[in-house]
Amino acid sequence: MTAAIGANFARQAAMQPARTVTAISLRAHLLLLVAATLPLGALTTSLVLQADSPGTGWVIAAGALLVLALILTVVVARRIADVASALTGAARAIGHGDAPVLGPFPIRELDELALAVAAAGTARRDIESRLRTAEVRLAGMLHAAPAAIMCVDEHRRVILFNNAAETLFGCPAAEAVGGAADRFFSQRFLRQIDAHLQGARGRLRAIAVGIGDSPVGFRRDGTEFALEAGLSRIESPTGAVCTLVLRDVTEHRQRESERAELLRREQAARSEAELAAQQSWLLAEASRMLTLSADYTTTLAGLARLAAGSLADWCVIDVVGDDGALRRLAVVHADPAREHLARLYQQRLTTEADMPEALSEALVSGHAELVAVVDDEERRRLVRGEEQE
Repeated sequence: MTAAIGANFARQAAMQPARTVTAISLRAHLLLLVAATLPLGALTTSLVLQADSPGTGWVIAAGALLVLALILTVVVARRIADVASALTGAARAIGHGDAPVLGPFPIRELDELALAVAAAGTARRDIESRLRTAEVRLAGMLHAAPAAIMCVDEHRRVILFNNAAETLFGCPAAEAVGGAADRFFSQRFLRQIDAHLQGARGRLRAIAVGIGDSPVGFRRDGTEFALEAGLSRIESPTGAVCTLVLRDVTEHRQRESERAELLRREQAARSEAELAAQQSWLLAEASRMLTLSADYTTTLAGLARLAAGSLADWCVIDVVGDDGALRRLAVVHADPAREHLARLYQQRLTTEADMPEALSEALVSGHAELVAVVDDEERRRLVRGEEQE
């Protein structure tokens, strides 16, 4: 419809020459009448003046002039009519857009220009309508999203606050939009937002925060909660905009903590059960060995091999005789290929000064000593002893 209106406007503008040509044609007809009237007036005047004249030559001359004037008048009138007809046809052609040129500009191009302008206006209105539709659709999607979405500008002002964000923070959008985002986040998280906004310009960047050590959010009533957030930044005509997709992970963190505690207890219970089973098996196996032989030395050697295979990598059994001297009964390693290293180490423990402190105390007191961790100095001393051997 807009294109038709533009075409009609162009045609009406082009019809202006037609109206001008029509006015010229009317003026031509008036001139024709004047041209025809002047000879007749002259002839009448001549006849009146010469009515009493005796000669008839003047009458003949006047008649000839009248006929000549009439002929000239007809010829001129036809020429003028032909010109007027041609101009009128040209004007009509111009009005219909069929004339190729009017002055220096083609009339058809002017008509096409009017059509193009009208089409551009229609396209612009269509694009604006689509943009408004897209904005409405996008706003609907953002507000219907299950995740809390907030947008802040370079000054930390909230410019978007969807329905899920209202629920998460307990704050209506009308109150949040336009205000500072500082009220909703801890200072540490605000510094992360600032660093994200001040990143490399002209690039779309996205990061995730809150994995592991969660940042802290604040609800409208001041209560704290743990959150995870995805941050994305994009440049807009008014500056950088940071979009935050937020999720309350307080219950998730609690469930993770409870799950970790449950797993720890389960592992501890499993370890205790395995240790108890191992102890039961060791006691049962030791009892069986004690019943196999009455020889004291043979029994202890068997117990050492049993301990080296289940409780430790290697086992050494030394006893203190009645004379107070240290006597070795068994040196056993779980790996037979490395058993000679254990023997080399035991050969240098000939005096109490060479013995580890725990071993000396066990020999003196007769009570078991457990060394959970052997420090590096003790390890180096033992290694030096092996190297010297």
